[in-house]
Amino acid sequence: MDKAKTIRERLADQKFRAMLHFFILVLITISFFTYEYFLQPAVNYQALDKQQHYEAGHIISTLLFCGLYFLLSLKMLVSGQQAIIHRLIWLPTLYFIILGVVAIATGIVAAGKEIFDSTGMGNVEMADFTATLEGAYAPNIRVLALMLGFTPALIPLEMVLRSKASAVAIDHGKSDIKEYIQSSQGHKSKSAQVLLIEDDISCASLVMKFFKKIKLSVKHVESIDEECQKIAESSGQLKLMIVDMFIRVDKAGTPMTGGEWLKALHEKTGGQRDYTVIILTGHPEHVGELAQYADAVLSKPWSPAEMLTFLKERNILST
Repeated sequence: MDKAKTIRERLADQKFRAMLHFFILVLITISFFTYEYFLQPAVNYQALDKQQHYEAGHIISTLLFCGLYFLLSLKMLVSGQQAIIHRLIWLPTLYFIILGVVAIATGIVAAGKEIFDSTGMGNVEMADFTATLEGAYAPNIRVLALMLGFTPALIPLEMVLRSKASAVAIDHGKSDIKEYIQSSQGHKSKSAQVLLIEDDISCASLVMKFFKKIKLSVKHVESIDEECQKIAESSGQLKLMIVDMFIRVDKAGTPMTGGEWLKALHEKTGGQRDYTVIILTGHPEHVGELAQYADAVLSKPWSPAEMLTFLKERNILST
């Protein structure tokens, strides 16, 4: 069961699914080209040198096509920003772009061979040039047709994999709620010493679990409302306020972030408060001057050891 769950969780990662599609394409491409290489050539020349030019064109174009295709599809599938289905739709176009590049490159190689022959190292024949290009196209066109027929099958496969990913996200959501309920048990909001203002229940669960261990009660709210305002202004038995930097403020016509609310609160109370303030944020670089309205700024994910040290320094927790 644990192994199956791990696989499902990996499928929830878009980059993992992109890599999976890439390796499927690599296997299919290698299989198609390998099968085609061992088929009888599409053209059998009477002259040995013409046959050698034909086979040389076949090998050169195959190696160029596979090399370019693997590099570009890896960049497009794994490094792309669009949804995977959108990237897969572009693959057939990529085939033809690469085919054009391969044709030009093979033509240059074939022309270079004839130029080399013109120096006296061989016979210059237009038929040699033509045989090289035919070797590049005749067998590989069949492979390209097979790949064009196969590629659309990856789109419904991605839809199936994405549905599995959605199921994982739902399971995680249920798990987060369950953990939050367990973490909130034992905290008495009426006599809370810590006011936690956080809209992410996963983050809230971690905070509540931590303070439960050190025997400090937490009142958790998901937005800054009038009740929070009253608690912040009167302070009372409040020892610590933890505010998410980008928490929403429920005040019609006055859109604010948590950091901006702290600034407004500071101006309203004249900076007088009996409790400590911590700003929690996943982007500390965006806090800027608002940091002056808090006693500390902790980055998510925060360190329990760092939090514990800070609480002892502020005498919120006895040593």
